[in-house]
Amino acid sequence: MSVINKIQLIPLIDSLSEQLQQLDLWSDEIPPQSHLLSTEPFCCDCLSLDAWLQFVFIPKINDLLLQDHVPCFACGIYPIAQESFKHLLVNTSNLLLVIKEIDETLSGNE
Repeated sequence: MSVINKIQLIPLIDSLSEQLQQLDLWSDEIPPQSHLLSTEPFCCDCLSLDAWLQFVFIPKINDLLLQDHVPCFACGIYPIAQESFKHLLVNTSNLLLVIKEIDETLSGNE
């Protein structure tokens, strides 16, 4: 199994956090623990995509980065992000670009 170089991923995850904050998609309220443990893809049954990114995806990737072991895997966030964020009245192009780069990096297709 291929492993991602964390030097590639750290700035992308930082940029994802920054983009979510700049677009006011960052929350100070932590969802209930039961929502964070959903078994549905992207916790779609109980979290918005921005909440999933902030409270599930980013912490999980950061944990993997601390272990110096981020395996390649197809995460497919980009297509869902395109659909999830299309209703927003702000320009999400930078956010979507970062998500696309994360998808490509994690899948080993950068």
